[in-house]
Amino acid sequence: MFFKIIVVFGILGQISCHTWIEQLSLVDQDGQPTGDPGFIRGYVPRIAPNFIDDDNTNLLPQAPSLTFQDSDWMCKPTQVKGNQTNGAVLNAQQGDRVLLRYLENGHITQPSIPPNKPSSGQVFVYATTQPQDNDKFTAIHGQWTPDGTGGDQRGFLLNTTSFDDGRCFQFDPTRHSEIATNRNDVFGPGPSITETPNRWCGTMISLDDEFGNPFPAGTVLSLYWVWDWPTYVPGNAGTSPTILEQTYTSCMDVAIV
Repeated sequence: MFFKIIVVFGILGQISCHTWIEQLSLVDQDGQPTGDPGFIRGYVPRIAPNFIDDDNTNLLPQAPSLTFQDSDWMCKPTQVKGNQTNGAVLNAQQGDRVLLRYLENGHITQPSIPPNKPSSGQVFVYATTQPQDNDKFTAIHGQWTPDGTGGDQRGFLLNTTSFDDGRCFQFDPTRHSEIATNRNDVFGPGPSITETPNRWCGTMISLDDEFGNPFPAGTVLSLYWVWDWPTYVPGNAGTSPTILEQTYTSCMDVAIV
């Protein structure tokens, strides 16, 4: 059995992680983004004066703790319910599909940086129509289930998928990254000026409840996007690696009109 501990960002040394949901987009029949995008709660655009990644990034556990605490919020304090700062919520209709879009920032196309990452990680999307400003991470992640019977039963697990959608990349002008080069040659840059010359990643979701029924018009659906990206540190001969957890969240809403 793996020995598992949780560490904060600073302990991981030179790891540079900074991924959050950049946009929520409706998709057309070909799976391409369409219409006006929506944004996470408390969104700060990259062009804002004095912008830093921490404006949008939420890393758990929170420093100085080395372990998840039951008091840890699911959402960054600036991403509490209703705090739409520099971008509106996404408006959708019953049955629409939604793409939660983010940059891979080299976590896919530079798999050896940082070392000891077996993959680019897993993404979980939780949904609720009963959000609370004090929603706790440990009460939701790994607790809410696809059928809605887990945890406090206020929400459910809407989707679980790889961080890598198989198409996205951070453009590499040197062509040293085989993954980035191949994907650029096959798929090309993203369809919007905002993401060119990169191609953003996306987590696709359907606006259906835990029973597979479309949410009705008038529903405001809160979504919690969780990215788990652990590091496996090799142990001594004959011992299991130490697992160092890193988890990032983004919180957002979709208005079904």
